[in-house]
Amino acid sequence: MSNVELHIFPGIKHAYMMPDAGVAYSKTTREFSMARALAILNDLRGGDERLRKAS
Repeated sequence: MSNVELHIFPGIKHAYMMPDAGVAYSKTTREFSMARALAILNDLRGGDERLRKAS
């Protein structure tokens, strides 16, 4: 699908977003994921037209 972005993070474990998860936690991957999630929510609220046009 031309409107899908896929990001693969080799070695990242489940629970990578939880700071208390020990070695599974990945600060940089969490920051990336949160930025993408917040951008999607912003677009759904009428922020950027780009993501709405893709679907």
